[in-house]
Amino acid sequence: MTVEIPETIGRLLPMEPSQRLRSVMEGLVLGAYTQGIITRGRAYELLGLNYWDGEKFFSGRGVFVNYDLGEFQHDLGN
Repeated sequence: MTVEIPETIGRLLPMEPSQRLRSVMEGLVLGAYTQGIITRGRAYELLGLNYWDGEKFFSGRGVFVNYDLGEFQHDLGN
């Protein structure tokens, strides 16, 4: 798949091609997770991270577990 990125956004990405690809991949994975498209575990897998590195990656970007009050109350009942 090929995706065109506007130059205004491209200038914000790292100059090194491999770093650019990683930066775009991280953004896509973070977006998919925060939108509820993929699980946190799947995000770690796509980024090639183990659990602890994944947690560090997400928390370093201010992305926390998608866990709402309803899920918490459900878990309390189990």
